[in-house]
Amino acid sequence: NIDEKEEIEDPEESKLWNEGVKCVLGGFLLHLFLGCVYLWGNISIYVASYFHQYDESINLNNVNVVFTIMITAQGICTPFGPMMLK
Repeated sequence: NIDEKEEIEDPEESKLWNEGVKCVLGGFLLHLFLGCVYLWGNISIYVASYFHQYDESINLNNVNVVFTIMITAQGICTPFGPMMLK
């Protein structure tokens, strides 16, 4: 149909949209990870209690290892963020 217009995509607009998507995705992942770190202190007692039902050798000290692993992973992975940005 002659009346229909084909939309020509501007490369600059496409690049700006891609950068916006990356920014929102990065912010989402950051909030997700930091939320898990802060949440773990509140739910670790309940997680330990749940696993203790199935294995009586599991206690709060075993579950607290997860927090240490999360902080270590954050410290190791943080430098890769700027590298991925380039």
